[in-house]
Amino acid sequence: MVRTLPARITEVDQIYGDGEIAMDKKQLYLDKVKAQIEQHSANVALLRAKAAETDANIKLEYLEQVHTLEKKLDGLKDNYRQLRESDDNAWDKIKDATESAWSSFTDAIEKVTKRN
Repeated sequence: MVRTLPARITEVDQIYGDGEIAMDKKQLYLDKVKAQIEQHSANVALLRAKAAETDANIKLEYLEQVHTLEKKLDGLKDNYRQLRESDDNAWDKIKDATESAWSSFTDAIEKVTKRN
């Protein structure tokens, strides 16, 4: 049976019950985080390209917003690396930090795309 990835990384917990192997749950979560990083990296690249085409008066502000998004994305990549390398004791703490970072990034990218 083929499962589709959940729309948000928090939905991983809803898919797997207590009877599933913890490593499968972690791998699914890692796969989802990686996929979202790749998707958002592409989105930020598109925003950077769009910024290059904007009017000179707003170009600097737009590029600053894109730079902020890139820094947040770098933080998410670091969280992903930490998740991959973490043991069971650190997993939940890093996962919670990742969820918080995703929320912050999602809010920021929505603000940038709505403004521009």
